[in-house]
Amino acid sequence: MKILFIGPYRQPDEWGHTSRGILKSLSLIPDVSISSRPIFLTNQTSRVDEDILRLELNKESEYDVLIQHTLPSLMVRHGSFKQNIGFFPLETRNNTEWDNYLHLLDKIFVSTLTEKDCISRELKEKTFVVGGSLENVPSKQISSPSPRFIFYFLGGSLESKTGIDKALEAYLTEFTLNDNVTLMIHSYDSQKCGQKIEQTTKDLGLYTKFSLYPHIHIVSDQPPEYLHMNGACFVDPSYTNGFKRDVATALSIGNPPIITNHTSMTAYVNESNGWLVESQEEILVCPDRPLSDVFTAYENCQIPNVLSIRKSMREAFEDHSGYTKKSKEAVKSKKDVTLEKHSESLREALCM
Repeated sequence: MKILFIGPYRQPDEWGHTSRGILKSLSLIPDVSISSRPIFLTNQTSRVDEDILRLELNKESEYDVLIQHTLPSLMVRHGSFKQNIGFFPLETRNNTEWDNYLHLLDKIFVSTLTEKDCISRELKEKTFVVGGSLENVPSKQISSPSPRFIFYFLGGSLESKTGIDKALEAYLTEFTLNDNVTLMIHSYDSQKCGQKIEQTTKDLGLYTKFSLYPHIHIVSDQPPEYLHMNGACFVDPSYTNGFKRDVATALSIGNPPIITNHTSMTAYVNESNGWLVESQEEILVCPDRPLSDVFTAYENCQIPNVLSIRKSMREAFEDHSGYTKKSKEAVKSKKDVTLEKHSESLREALCM
């Protein structure tokens, strides 16, 4: 079988990591020739390893299968392929605007069952859940939390859909300066992150001085892996679905995460290896994304409950034995996100 893969695998963001994982998993399928071509959803680029470069140089006169990892509105919907497959994250529910694009595909690949549930009923029969994978997972010794308990949040662009506002409000209202805790926030825009923190403290109005709030440390000169290796509990009360590499990484190295319930990563996170935050489904009417066709007023998302986040953070901080048990269980999920398991799921979905 000859497969042409199109995706943003040269990007340094979540899209890029996911694309590279798909490519590497496809490459493990026996008797398959893979060719790849990059596309770009942003203006950021990163280097790729030699294995992927070889796939770019691989050319065939014709292909049996086209796999496109991008937004449905950007997908090629015609061509001489036996299978035209779309692979994309379904971040929100009730997105019927994409149906016109998806009807023209032969198959739809999604990472989790929650995402499949978001697909329109008439498209479910050709939708396949193929999971996700991690390229490399660093080793981290499992131990009880250090005297200063470190929560960490990977802010990225600091969009509201990441749950940054809810996480900050929960942390700043649950803990005081007397609690031996730190919240590390990763953001490449430290100034914007600092302004958001300062504005949140002003809105809360709990103390007259910023210095009286619990400790927050902005990390902008290190990669996200730095926070995984130095943190104890990953806080990710995001509103959206999709396979999240950072949640999977936190689990795999033994950092039990706090995530929003009824979102797709509950396929990997439960109360034995992390904390599920209560949430309610709401219509998303205030998009803050540069891609206008991602969020519209027709879509719904899960809004996390701040009190539930506070409760989870307090338990992670105070219940040392419970934290250790969750940490040990979290590491076991590493087997669920291997390239080999992802490859097998893709092979089955391709009907090979």
